[in-house]
Amino acid sequence: MKYRNLMELVILWGFLASASFGQTNLADLKEAMPKDLKHPYLHFSSKDLPVMKERIRNDPRARAVFQRLLKEGNRLLDMPVSREVPPRSRGISPYYQGGRDAYDSYHVSLGKNAFDLAFIYQMTGDKRYARKSYEFAEALCVLDSWVDNWDKFEWLYWMGKPYG
Repeated sequence: MKYRNLMELVILWGFLASASFGQTNLADLKEAMPKDLKHPYLHFSSKDLPVMKERIRNDPRARAVFQRLLKEGNRLLDMPVSREVPPRSRGISPYYQGGRDAYDSYHVSLGKNAFDLAFIYQMTGDKRYARKSYEFAEALCVLDSWVDNWDKFEWLYWMGKPYG
């Protein structure tokens, strides 16, 4: 009897949980977004910039972190953006390098570099960082996929990821 009650509870929980994952459409997203967005707004707003800059000036740890980021940004300014896209593999990759698939590493590094350079631009106002950020973002946008490579494993299909 106890086992049956437990099973009924689990089944009921499954129905209730699945009902909470409703479909969201474009109209829902537009309604949820604030109407008066001004750039930047994704990770912080223009109201946050003075506070962040002040913290970089006055907090030794924040200053050290930003200096490392700035040094990496300066390195990225001199680095050409590679347009040689590694092959995308299916299944176990023959292009596995350093614990990651080469395509995945390439696409993740493009996004990270674009993000870091855009952040440096917001902190410094130096347009060189913005221009270089666009170069990395443009290389990322021409890829056939911007998502993770879960779809290369058929056995993950049941987890809700598309295969193919």
